[in-house]
Amino acid sequence: MASPSHGQTASPTTHHQHHHRASAIASVCEQLYSRDLRQSHPFADLVHSHARLQSQAATWQRQYDAERVRVASLQEEKAALLAQLMAVNESTASSEQVTSLQQRVEQLSADVAASGRTAAQASGELVAAVAAVAALRDDAGIKAERIRALEEQLCTALGAAGELRAAVQHKEAAIELAAAEAAACRAEVRAAEERAAGVERENRMLVDRWTTLKLHQADTLNEANQLYEDLVERTRASSRTLQHLASQQPDGILQLAEPGVSPHLISTHAPSRALRSQRCHEGACCALAMSVAGDRIVTGGEDGVVKVWDAHRGALLDTVRGCLGAVMDLAVLGRGGGGGAEGRRRSSSSSADSPPAPHHSFSALLAASTDHKLYLWDAATWQVRHTLTGHTDKVVAVDVDEHRGGGITSSSGGSSSSSSARAISAAYDRTMKLWDLERGFATVTFLCHSNCNTLRFAPGGVSALCSGHVDGHLRMWDVRTGKLANEVAAHAMAITSLSLSSSAVAARHSGGGASAASIHDLVTCGRDNILRVFDLRSLAAKQVLRGPQGFRVASNWSRACVSPTDEYVAAGSMDGSVIVWSRRTAAVERHLKPQASVSGSGLGSGSSSGSTGSGGSASAAAVAPILTTVWGSCGLPLVTGDRVGMVTTWE
Repeated sequence: MASPSHGQTASPTTHHQHHHRASAIASVCEQLYSRDLRQSHPFADLVHSHARLQSQAATWQRQYDAERVRVASLQEEKAALLAQLMAVNESTASSEQVTSLQQRVEQLSADVAASGRTAAQASGELVAAVAAVAALRDDAGIKAERIRALEEQLCTALGAAGELRAAVQHKEAAIELAAAEAAACRAEVRAAEERAAGVERENRMLVDRWTTLKLHQADTLNEANQLYEDLVERTRASSRTLQHLASQQPDGILQLAEPGVSPHLISTHAPSRALRSQRCHEGACCALAMSVAGDRIVTGGEDGVVKVWDAHRGALLDTVRGCLGAVMDLAVLGRGGGGGAEGRRRSSSSSADSPPAPHHSFSALLAASTDHKLYLWDAATWQVRHTLTGHTDKVVAVDVDEHRGGGITSSSGGSSSSSSARAISAAYDRTMKLWDLERGFATVTFLCHSNCNTLRFAPGGVSALCSGHVDGHLRMWDVRTGKLANEVAAHAMAITSLSLSSSAVAARHSGGGASAASIHDLVTCGRDNILRVFDLRSLAAKQVLRGPQGFRVASNWSRACVSPTDEYVAAGSMDGSVIVWSRRTAAVERHLKPQASVSGSGLGSGSSSGSTGSGGSASAAAVAPILTTVWGSCGLPLVTGDRVGMVTTWE
């Protein structure tokens, strides 16, 4: 049953409180009135007695005065009679007169004696009345003192009653506040119960999804086992084909871009040592990219310069300028005229000192810069085709998506194709923008809750992209609507790179034709010094890769990479070392540490036993944090760039 509302609960309680308060006040008033009656009643009797005694005293006083007057009159009359008697005695009056006068004198004496007694009695009564009046006055003084004491007690009681009324009002306000808080708590409890019910429903849904995912993983594992058996059969059947193709090449090297070569027939081994190193930029080397054909390495630095290198000879082919800030990420579009066997023949026929070939195995180059812009160069002329503006803060990541196959593998595992291309960029203005590279303007803007450090288009022709953010969340977006489709808390700290598996890259090039089991794998690297492998379909974590003690990701834009056969994952550390994990065991396969003797005068020259050349200091490379990595396809080496501009090739 639902709990009653606040108004329905507070009304009876308030009415009961008012009734209780009125009863308490009435009881106090009644007690005060009764006490007043009890204490004032004796005083009323005293006042009445005092008035009555005063009246009697006045009456007795008048009677006393009248008797005194009468006594004086009788005494005068007695004196007159005595005088007459004496006169009679002298004049020898008759005996009858004497007798009459004597009788009169005796009568008067008796009257005087009676009057004296009456006066004495009145005087005694007057004295008694005066004494009673004095006693009444003393009693009245005592009663007056009691009245004053009672008045003081009454004032004290009234003050206490006022304090009690104030306390009652305070208690009533507290009770009302407590009732309001109780209502709010009941509302919170109801909301919590609703949330708990929602969480329970979500938990049941997640359990169902987990069960479905486990079943799907079992099916996938069966498919992978079958695929492995098929690959073994294909490898055995095509070994003679590989030997024949290699014998037809002038240098005996096969490239993935050549017809007849499948990436499943090429095995990649974890590198074990630094082969060569070269300072390529003034300041940090922030971005690396390598063509699929493997003949070009593109580097971008903190100095705002982009350089193109010959991967085989180590020669600098082109220097591209135009960025007003540091180059944070690179992507290469399309195929040029220098890739494949023809380009290699042209390279092998020229000497190491001859000018570089004018063509490259890509047609355009896209760079993200901290000057809030992206630059698209034509690889044939190195003229700026488009300057893409619209971001209001530094652009830190870029990826391209094209409708036709071929392209380049960037330092974060991305790739690109040829015409009808679109690009996605991320900047520290909490936006991502989808660009039409033919027309050079943004078509969709994605608003983010947190700044994005890295992003990738989803493989297989799906209109979706995934992004890694500073808040550690991995998000999936619908490219058509610009809306968030799904997200997961992938890392405890910022995500620094997203790397698609090589199967996913091939699927994106071919529009979804790849069938490898790892086509939906996405490798994330975070500032919490952990790498994770996610399934792009559900954003469920499949694998966790932890580095050795001392492994620390160097920056928010440190890029990890995946080997061409999806067997290994590589990432750089703050101490200048490179960690290589095995995807099969999720353990560290190699811990590559910089060597003081590794240097050279060119990106592809020198060896691990060579001396320090003019290109840079080995001691600086030994301590500089690794910022970016890229793994060449078809057995090509792993390449890393560090914070002092050194680019190292590992074999």
